[in-house]
Amino acid sequence: MVAHGVMFTNGLYPRATNEDGSLQRDGDWQCMPTLIRHGASLGSNSTIVCGVTIGENALVGAGAVVTRDVPDFAIVAGVPARVIGDVRQAPPAGKHPNRLRETSESRSSSGEKQTCRA
Repeated sequence: MVAHGVMFTNGLYPRATNEDGSLQRDGDWQCMPTLIRHGASLGSNSTIVCGVTIGENALVGAGAVVTRDVPDFAIVAGVPARVIGDVRQAPPAGKHPNRLRETSESRSSSGEKQTCRA
């Protein structure tokens, strides 16, 4: 699955001009292939640099910048993207370790207490 806003680059060294200052033409750069394997998911606004392979069933976090190959089943996130987990070891639904508390308290600029419900 490719979420909205995913960006694929088409050149490792994008330049508009050659060393002599002339505008680049089709023959002045090389398009690098990028491979997204079966079942991989790319999060919103992630950037995939050309020439990498996203492994089977891998998960790329939103906003990640993928500059290297992603192994099968890996969860990657960050800039640059780093492996942070394995989709086969994901916690069961409702048991995510970063789950928001059911209620949280904060104070407004006037000092009064505010309660938010997730």
